[in-house]
Amino acid sequence: MTAVLLPVRAETARGSLLDDVRSGRSRSVAAHAARAQWPELDALERTPQDPGWHGEGDVLIHTDMVLRECAAIEGALSTERERGLLRLSALLHDIAKPFTTRRDEEVGRVIARGHERMGGVAVRQALYESGLSGDDRRHLSQLVATHHLVKRAVKRADEPDAGAALDRLATQVDTRLLWALEVADMRGRVCEDQDAQLELVSLFRMLCEERGVFGCAPSRWVTDEFVSGVRFASDRARRYALDEAHRRRLAGTVKDRWQAEALVHELARVDPPEVIVTVGVAGAGKSQAIDALSDEWTRVSPDEWREAHYGDASEQGDPAQVHRACREELKEVLRARGRAVYDATNVVADRRAQLLELCHAYGARVELWVFDVDPAVAKARNRARERRVPESVIERQSAKFEWPAPNEAHEIKVIED
Repeated sequence: MTAVLLPVRAETARGSLLDDVRSGRSRSVAAHAARAQWPELDALERTPQDPGWHGEGDVLIHTDMVLRECAAIEGALSTERERGLLRLSALLHDIAKPFTTRRDEEVGRVIARGHERMGGVAVRQALYESGLSGDDRRHLSQLVATHHLVKRAVKRADEPDAGAALDRLATQVDTRLLWALEVADMRGRVCEDQDAQLELVSLFRMLCEERGVFGCAPSRWVTDEFVSGVRFASDRARRYALDEAHRRRLAGTVKDRWQAEALVHELARVDPPEVIVTVGVAGAGKSQAIDALSDEWTRVSPDEWREAHYGDASEQGDPAQVHRACREELKEVLRARGRAVYDATNVVADRRAQLLELCHAYGARVELWVFDVDPAVAKARNRARERRVPESVIERQSAKFEWPAPNEAHEIKVIED
């Protein structure tokens, strides 16, 4: 990764605002001439906040305060790229509040539940034409989507799976940047318990440092070096055993190095089945990528099943029947320890989890192919193909697209435009 965050394309009003913030030339959204051209940011001024948590006023005021606070924290970051990512994450961290803010009469407060997750999706889509690299776009998306987990990590530090949760978080996002964003977020507000909130953020840094994941992903407990004397059934078995030990660590089911080593020895003699699961909206290019695979890969596709049994891939029929039939096809390959590719959108994490749980239950090595494609590109490709879906379907899928967690699979392969 480069040490410099590339300049944002400034040809548009949105691009000029992004580049001014990225570079530090501007630390105010309210005062920027381009704000009115970015509806989501312009709406921050009309979005109220709970006075007990945000006595400063609306979300736009808060965002500007957070941007100004970044200046005091940037010295803790090593590169201009990191400083640029911090500024942009501060700019965008509450971008979904206009869509999630409401007054909860039960608790008597203004809340914006889920704005982090929705914000992560919105940021990834908003930045496709920014000129930022795919890595930087995704990192900003993850910073926005996970910034609420800083204080949660401290409050749940005594829970049995706290260590695994912190490892997963450090695999998803740079925890140093996440810490810096939350320091700015807490300082950039008016609330009675500000000191207590900042103490939680400081404790988060301490927890990360103690576990060795402050600003870096967790190192593997078992590597090739530790298993040089183990007799594996094949290179495929070796790769699966090491990857599965790390995946279970992130999932919290392998608790320490000794359990990880024992698991590797247990799996050494078995050749696992292999599964590729696609994740991407319609028109993202999934089918073309799969076509390049060799014939040893069995393609399992709900659309192909519909075509074969309903005569039309766009005929939804009984979704439960379709997915049940496809799962049975997949099981046949898993039982034979073969190779399969599951060709579907799989953009919703909960639905994806059911498929992945099946694969892991059969001891498969799972690779996710994640298609990080601008919805506008997907729509254009959709218009050019013989079987089209309504563009509203692509929009809905894009809005629901949840980036995979690190413990979902053994490898996540990102495919861009």
